[in-house]
Amino acid sequence: FPVTIPFLSFLGLRDPASLKKIKGICRENAFYSPDFGFLLRPKLNNGKRSSFAISLRQRDWLSDARLEELLSSFRLMKSPNLNPIVVSQVVYDDSLAHTIKNRLDCKLVTFNQTRSSVTSIFKAYTSSDFIISNRLHSLIFAWAHGAIPIALVDERIDRKICDLFIYLGLNNLIFYVSPNHDLKNMFLFATKRAATCRDFCHKVFLNQQFSLQKMGFLNFWEKKAFI
Repeated sequence: FPVTIPFLSFLGLRDPASLKKIKGICRENAFYSPDFGFLLRPKLNNGKRSSFAISLRQRDWLSDARLEELLSSFRLMKSPNLNPIVVSQVVYDDSLAHTIKNRLDCKLVTFNQTRSSVTSIFKAYTSSDFIISNRLHSLIFAWAHGAIPIALVDERIDRKICDLFIYLGLNNLIFYVSPNHDLKNMFLFATKRAATCRDFCHKVFLNQQFSLQKMGFLNFWEKKAFI
C-alpha cells in the first residue's frame, strides 16, 4: 500500500529507475532530481589533455583474470601523449587503486579527507581526456572537469549508472563487463571516438545543473561554500 512519510515536503530521486519504484510505494510528489554532483562548476581545460583517469571500486566480477584483461586494455590506451592516472575517491577503493597503479606503473591520486587531496583529484581530472570508472561520483566529478565519462558497469548491480546514462542519452558511453562483452571495444572507442562526445557531454552536464538551479539548489550550494 502507498505510504506517507512525515515531515517530507518533497522527494527527489537521482535516477529514473529509483523514481519509478518509489512512486509505487510513496504518496509524496516524487520527481527526478539530478545528482548534487552536477552542482560542481564545469572547469574545462582547453589545452592538451595528457592522461586518462581510472577509478574503480572492487566488485565480485573483478577477478584476477578479468583485472588483467582490463589492464591489457589500459596498456593499449597508453601512448607517449596519453598516460594513465589512477584516482581513488573513496578509502574503500585504495587497495585496488594501489594494485592497478603498481601493475601499470603510473601515477596514483587518493582522497585523504583534506582539501589539498580534493584539489589533486580535480587537477588529475582536468588533465584527463576521459575517465573509465564504475563509481558514479568519479564519473560526474571528472565529467565536470571536461573528461569524457566512460562507465564500466555490471548491469546487474550498477543500475543507477546504467539508467542515468541511458536517461541522459549517453548510451554509447556505457561498457558492460559481462563475459559476452569484449572490452577491446572500450579501448577502440576511448582512443578513437570519445573526443567527439565532449561537446555533447558538456551540454548534458549544464542541462543537469540548470535543472538543479531551477529547483533552488544552486544558491543553497554556493551559500554553503561547497564550490
